This record gives sequence, C-alpha cells and structure tokens, in this order.
Amino acid sequence: QDLWRQAGMGFGGAMDDAVAMLKEEVTRLADEVRKLTQLRQEDIARISALENSLENLKGVVADVVEHPVRDPIGGMVVSASEDKSLRVWDVDSGECLHVLEGHSDPVYCVDSADDIIVSGSLDRTVRVWNFAGACLQVLEGHTDAVYSVDSANGLIVSGGRDNTVRIWRAEDGTCIHVLEGHNDFVNCVAIADGIVASGSDDRSVRLWGLDGSPKAVMEGHTSYVSCLSLRADVVASGGYDDAVRVWALDGACQHILEGHTSYVYCVALAEDNVLSGSGDKTIRVWGLDGTCRQILGSHECWVRGLAVRGSLVASGSGDKTVKIWTTHNWQVERTLEGHTDVIHAVACLA
Repeated sequence: QDLWRQAGMGFGGAMDDAVAMLKEEVTRLADEVRKLTQLRQEDIARISALENSLENLKGVVADVVEHPVRDPIGGMVVSASEDKSLRVWDVDSGECLHVLEGHSDPVYCVDSADDIIVSGSLDRTVRVWNFAGACLQVLEGHTDAVYSVDSANGLIVSGGRDNTVRIWRAEDGTCIHVLEGHNDFVNCVAIADGIVASGSDDRSVRLWGLDGSPKAVMEGHTSYVSCLSLRADVVASGGYDDAVRVWALDGACQHILEGHTSYVYCVALAEDNVLSGSGDKTIRVWGLDGTCRQILGSHECWVRGLAVRGSLVASGSGDKTVKIWTTHNWQVERTLEGHTDVIHAVACLA
C-alpha cells in the first residue's frame, strides 16, 4: 500500500506539473493573442488612415483634372449677343468684367481697335464704347439692321441690310463715305492697310478705297457671302455654299477650301492659317495652300464668331458660350458663360 501510495503520489505530481505547464502555455498563448489583437487593431487603424489619405488624394486629382492650373494667356475678349448686350471678359480668370447695354435690339457684330469697342445692331445703329463699358457715341445713318463692323486707324466701317457700306470717323462719329454697289444685304465688312472689303447676299466680295472708289469685284461663291477677313495681301471669304475662298487683292481666287458640311458663318486670317466657323459646329484651321490642318469640335451649336490676336483665338456660338483657344495646341483653354441667348460675334481687345 505504501508503494502504491507513493506511485499514486508520483503520478499526481506529474499531473500537477503538466497542469501547471498547460496553464503557463495558456497564459503565453493568451498574451500572444492579446498582442496579435493589438497589432491587428493598429494595422486596421493604419489601413484606415491610408484609405482616408487615398480618398483625399483622389479628390485632389479629380480637382486638378476638372480645374487644371493653366498658363496665363492674357488679354480680354468681347462678345455680342442676341440678348441685346455685349460682354467684356478677362481671358485668364474667365470673369465677365463689364456688361455693355444700350442697344435696343440684338447685337449682330463687334470689333475692337485703338482702345475702343464698336458694335452694330438690328436697331440700325453703330455704338462706340470704351473698355470700361461706357458708350461714347451712337452712330446713326443706316436705314436697316447693321450686320457687320470693323475698325482701324481711327476709322470705322459698317455694313448692313440697307445694301450699303459706311465709313465713319471714329473721333467724332461723322460718316465720311457711303459705298454703294452691292444689290443685296451687306453681311460683312473689313478694313486694313487702306482697303475696305465687303461681302453680300449678292454673292460677291468687293474691294474699295478709303475714298469710296471701287477697286475690285470678286465673284465665285454660289450662295450668300456671309463673312470675310482682310489683310494687306489676301482676302478670305466664307458663304452659305459651305466653302471658304482665298483671294488675291486683284480679284483672283487662289484656293477654294471645302470640307464644312453647313454654312460658313465666320472666317479669320491668322498668320499662315485661315480659320473658319460653321453651322456644322466645327472650326477648321486651313493653310493658305488650301490644306485642312485641324478640325476643332467643342461647341454644341453653330459657330458664329471668330477672332484672333497673336496666339489667342476666341469663338462664339449658338450654345451661348465663348471658347478660348490658343494656336500653340488648338485646345480649349477657357469656356466663358453668361449670355442668355446666342452669340453672334466676338472680338479680341488690344
């Protein structure tokens, strides 16, 4: 019995030792679980912080994409609208600096030179404004709507639905010549280097001297001539025949630029390019050799107005917006919104 008791006691001691070891192991494992749990919580916290940072970064990226930091372009543009107003815009900020009100009917045309803005309207008047938006003069003489204006070197030229072209002295608003020769509406006029050009529903382009004397008649368009651009060595015209024509000053047609699928409403000469805007909602950039170099599509309606100054290009549309482009990349740099009706014309301010 003593031996059995001793054996039992030995077995019991071994059991106690085993139990003790198991308790220690349980304690150790519990500590490990606690440490792992703590690490897990820290990992979760770190992961959550990273996720928050990622979301913030995504927001920054989205903001940069939607509102990219752009190089300054500089300058101002002015737009004329069916809403009877003109707006002067800062190109870089996109802010409307001034709203020019005074015309009693839609404003069809606008130009700028010599620190003035000139506009023409269905109300039969030409108005002269300063860049701050003050109306300096109201020029009266046209007997119907004024469709086009241009200005240079102290002179203003206007054309309209009364079939005439008028030359005005900018300083006092005196009409010094009335040019008659077109037998239908005069839709477009331009002045440059001592020459006046005009285009008409009679399908012709005419050149005149500053004294009103006729210089050349250019015929070739098969429908209304709606727009033109002039410089010392070349004339570009566009029409309701969907074509742009490039003319020498002697009246010879040098190139016919075809590609638009609707009326050509506006043209602008820019260095060795001709820009044209159309009812097909596009702007085309042509070489003077007749090749189409770019097709720009951003407006949601017809493109009615184009203006170029240096590398700055402005376009106005029936979608009520003005878009700013540069000749460096032919991309839209700004979209200017504020008019409540279609835009008929744009001009770049000096």
